[in-house]
Amino acid sequence: MNGDGPFGVPKPAMQKEAIVKLILGVRGCGKTVKLFSLMRSVNRSLTINTLNRSGFTDGVVFHTVPDLKSFWLAIYQHDFRLIFSPRHGDIEKTCVEIGQLCKLAQVCGNMTIAIEELNVVFAAQRKPVEFNELVFSGREPGIELIGVAQRPKGFGPELSSQAKEAFIFHTHEPDALTFLRNWMGKDAAEAVRTLDGHQYLHWAYKDGATNYTIETDELLPDMRQGM
Repeated sequence: MNGDGPFGVPKPAMQKEAIVKLILGVRGCGKTVKLFSLMRSVNRSLTINTLNRSGFTDGVVFHTVPDLKSFWLAIYQHDFRLIFSPRHGDIEKTCVEIGQLCKLAQVCGNMTIAIEELNVVFAAQRKPVEFNELVFSGREPGIELIGVAQRPKGFGPELSSQAKEAFIFHTHEPDALTFLRNWMGKDAAEAVRTLDGHQYLHWAYKDGATNYTIETDELLPDMRQGM
């Protein structure tokens, strides 16, 4: 059953399983473009542009949590596409705001929340409690989480252990490959090391089994050139 939202309006049903997805790769590899591609098929979403980078325009953009919250609570029972891009440049404050938005996402339910630069959030013990709650209990309220980071070690095994799907771009860094080897297996890690510029490894866990394929997003080369 769907629970009621903050105004007593039933939450819309999630159209697919709410899972944790991760996109990993060094800067400039195409991971943000892959995020844009994934978000195109989502009807109810919040994207957190952690470092206020350019290019995040496919939605209603807010720079403060109060403004976003006010708008969100008025329309949350419908489809929405929201973007939070903090301008203040204070990472500590941004992490607190991410916690606030994670809490609001759980109240809203049945949506996708995407967080850019997760490695920044996880650095120096900045990770908000509300983020952990979203990761470990988000499936019940129907929250799909998409996390984007430059390095897999940036968020550690607690998040990767919850991930059911991942998109990994090329890396040859020993620490990253070791992490991927322990997480996905030797063959998958070796495949990541040999990817070319427009390829990524698409890894998935389902029904107790894992598999991976090497893929190229059709939009990736063109969109990267335009960013």
